[in-house]
Amino acid sequence: MTPLQPTGPGHTNIHKRTHNRPRHHAAPAIPQSLQKPTPAAETLPTPTPVPDQRRIIAQSLAEQFPGIHAWYGQHTHHWWALVEAKGWRNAQLVEATTPGELHQAIANATEQA
Repeated sequence: MTPLQPTGPGHTNIHKRTHNRPRHHAAPAIPQSLQKPTPAAETLPTPTPVPDQRRIIAQSLAEQFPGIHAWYGQHTHHWWALVEAKGWRNAQLVEATTPGELHQAIANATEQA
């Protein structure tokens, strides 16, 4: 029999025959020794604040440090602030991964100004 001859009811060639093969129902199990350990609760990352919380945090930083603009980068997942230093022409852009780190970075930048 050649691959292009009918092979039975509903089958006209080898290509259709390959589509009717049984599928595997489950992936093979990964041995316990090769699975990644689940991190302990104290090592889990801090949850990212939701947009309303981000706005409140940015406003709070602006109140604590007049003359700065703070925001959360949705694509970078980092906190940012533009710190005025003797006019906006000399402004400094600071970045941090948490609001607390941004607070410290702003404080350091304002001391240098």
